[in-house]
Amino acid sequence: MAKRPDIGTLRHRLVLEYPQRKPDGAGGHVTTWLALADVWARIEIAGRGERVDAGGRKSSLSLDIIVRARSEISASRRFRDSARIYDIQAVEPLTDDGAFLIVRCDARNL
Repeated sequence: MAKRPDIGTLRHRLVLEYPQRKPDGAGGHVTTWLALADVWARIEIAGRGERVDAGGRKSSLSLDIIVRARSEISASRRFRDSARIYDIQAVEPLTDDGAFLIVRCDARNL
C-alpha cells in the first residue's frame, strides 16, 4: 500500500453525486444526479487513449483520484468538477489504515 498522502496535495474540490431515477410518464425513466457531498481530492492522470463511437473517434482519459475515505463513494456514483464529470469505475483503499481511497475514474465533458 502507498503511504499516507500529504493533506495539502488534496487541492481539487469535487462534488460527489448519486443518481436518482424517476418515471418519465411514458413507461421509461429519467436519471438526474444529485449532490451528496463536497470532497477535496488530488487528481492524477492514469492513462490516455481513444475510443470509437457513433460520433467518430473520441479521446479518453483515465484518472486516479485520491480522497479521504467515505463510505458513500462507490462505482454507481460520480464526481463533478464544474463542467467535467468523473465516472467512478473502481474504488480501493490507498493506505493500510483505510483513511484514504484511490478512485479510478473516466473523465468526460458535458
